[in-house]
Amino acid sequence: MLTQHLVQQEERNRDAYIRSGEVFEDRQQTFERRAAELARLVEAAKGLSEQLSVRMPPVADGGKAPEARLGVNLDAKSVLAEIGAKMEQELASGQSPWEDEETRFFYTDLCDLRMHVPAALLKDAGGGAAPAEGGGEEVDAASVPAQVNAVLARLPSLASREMIDQAAVELAFCNTRATRARLVRHLLGVSRDRRDLLPYYARLVATLHACMPDVTHGVLAGLDAEFRALHRRRANDVGTALSRARNAVFLGELVKFGRVPEHLVFYCIKTLLDDFGVPALEVLALFLETCGRYLVRTPATAERMSGMLQLLQRKRAAHHTDSRVALLLDNAYYQCVPPPRVAVVHEAPTVMQQFITHLFCHMLNKHNVDRVVQLVRRLDWTRDEVRAALAARFTRPWELKFHLVHLLARIMRALYPVHNAFFVPVLDAIAEAIHAGLEQNVYAANQQRVALVHYLGELYNYRVVNSHVVMDCLARFCLAGGPDGATDYFRITLVCTLLDTCGACFDTGLARKRMDEFLLAFRVYVGRKAQPLPADVAYRLQHTLETLRPKLVWRDDDQADAERRLDAVLPFYHRRQLANVAAGAAQESDSESDSESDSESDSEQGPRRHHDDDDESDAAPDAAPPATAEEIEALEREQEAARAREAELALDNELAQLMAESSAGGGAPAAPPMPAPALPQHGLFGRSDAARAGDDTMVFSLLSRRGHRAHAQAVHVPATAALSVHVRQQLEEEAHERQQLKAYVLAYRDREASDGAR
Repeated sequence: MLTQHLVQQEERNRDAYIRSGEVFEDRQQTFERRAAELARLVEAAKGLSEQLSVRMPPVADGGKAPEARLGVNLDAKSVLAEIGAKMEQELASGQSPWEDEETRFFYTDLCDLRMHVPAALLKDAGGGAAPAEGGGEEVDAASVPAQVNAVLARLPSLASREMIDQAAVELAFCNTRATRARLVRHLLGVSRDRRDLLPYYARLVATLHACMPDVTHGVLAGLDAEFRALHRRRANDVGTALSRARNAVFLGELVKFGRVPEHLVFYCIKTLLDDFGVPALEVLALFLETCGRYLVRTPATAERMSGMLQLLQRKRAAHHTDSRVALLLDNAYYQCVPPPRVAVVHEAPTVMQQFITHLFCHMLNKHNVDRVVQLVRRLDWTRDEVRAALAARFTRPWELKFHLVHLLARIMRALYPVHNAFFVPVLDAIAEAIHAGLEQNVYAANQQRVALVHYLGELYNYRVVNSHVVMDCLARFCLAGGPDGATDYFRITLVCTLLDTCGACFDTGLARKRMDEFLLAFRVYVGRKAQPLPADVAYRLQHTLETLRPKLVWRDDDQADAERRLDAVLPFYHRRQLANVAAGAAQESDSESDSESDSESDSEQGPRRHHDDDDESDAAPDAAPPATAEEIEALEREQEAARAREAELALDNELAQLMAESSAGGGAPAAPPMPAPALPQHGLFGRSDAARAGDDTMVFSLLSRRGHRAHAQAVHVPATAALSVHVRQQLEEEAHERQQLKAYVLAYRDREASDGAR
């Protein structure tokens, strides 16, 4: 008997050492003392058998195999592997009572108090703790209340599995009848607003059940009585609803720990189903959400729980329930029996898609952008797969690093003249994405919106889009509606991003005037926001304005004046926007193409930083924007007239210089090249008509100055003069060239017509 007891004690000590890494000192001392007593007993028996000449009987080993005596189970590994594989299979198939592994560990892997607390303290002896065998320690009755008070005071702040297990160990060291009664009252008196503590309190009850079963019985009895009392109460105030919710969640958590009898669980469900009122249905939905999945997937309760769910569905079909309660019941039902989900099959990208992703996401940088352009040009653009992959890359600038976005615009600029039909939908998608962001205003997509706006500015710098697109986008930021509250400052960030990218191009002429109009609207928009602005937004705004308009000063007291000026400008702005749809964009495109013809390589490789395609006048750098629409129209008319005068003046200067050079070559007196605001339309451009005036003379125009005005005088030059001979030869050469060009064009048209007929 002593040998068997020692073998069992050795196994327990070995298991304790494997689990916790230590063995309690009192247990080890007791084991060593009894082992020494057994050894002395065996030696005495051997001596006695030698004296009596009697064969000594074998010492009993406790009836277990040697491997069992050593605490080694040879089949343990295989059994654990089978259990783990079964759990993994259940989780994968959706048949497990738990949502994930962490949840399963929380409800099944409980702390074994026998590994941490001496056995003597786990037994109740009429209100106190019995002393341990062989000189174990006793519980100090005077210190128990203080320890219990400390543990109970910490319980509302314990929000982890390790902390609640430590609290259970400390309560086990204070195992008295008074401690258990106080613990039951504390658990039942948890605040109605702290339902987040109930899973941890339920784990505490389940952990203490091995040594304090009366705590479990007391908590269950209190919850049962509370459930019945709340069900009989017909009041539906807020306090009663919170109490019912707390009671249902606490019971559901104890069910998942296996501490609630089956009859009590289904009694609660059946009582709520029989009532089928709004308060009862709310409690039922909360109870099913807490432990319905566990009851359906546990073999012992699966059949009966399935019947309860079918009864619930039948009663729902027979009774009318409002939409709120119906939604609660649907959520609870599908929490217990989730609908079948179709597995999402992710298509593996093709080799071509991987190659395009590699070009834009890994290979692209400022050193090999030309290489990337060459590789993209060599792709088969006729394939739908290639076009779809390229469209995805050109419409998602946020997938690149922010400092590489301008390279994406550079690539588009290099490909735009060749694949114009492809990039038009791409540009439309970019504009639509920006406008959709204004309508939805999703916080999670703010970084994408910033990247899109920066991308649009770089496209303007590389002459892919015109200024009307940029100005329209800026106007939408300030004038468009949507979810834009007084405390939402993100549109200010978008405006600053776009102005920092391409605002320097709007610094001269009509472009500067339009930018001034927008800054007026932007001033009004910022003034309508809640003041003061956040520090980061205010700094960003100040930096942008200092870079764009260093001399512009915004005062806080001119909000009314700014709104008045904006109201005067808006009608003309809308009218001009309609005109831009028909003609403005085409004019700007023509001006841009003229400027690009002079420096084609520069337009493809480098962005414009000072755009002058809208330059219609030399506006003063610090000129204030006009206050009314009439003033704006008058200014535009003056600018048009000034540009016409400048063009006429440049033409006259060139004409005067040519005439001076021709006169000097023929020995005639040279006329000084003087600008003439109204030069007659004859001279070099009319010399063919003048030659018919006489066979022996040619008429030329001689420019001279009289005061501050230029005067043209007809001069008859003999036909035999060198100047006349030279002019006549030049006219003949020009006529011959025109004839050759005409013949070439006609031949080309005939060839094209014949090719088309084939």
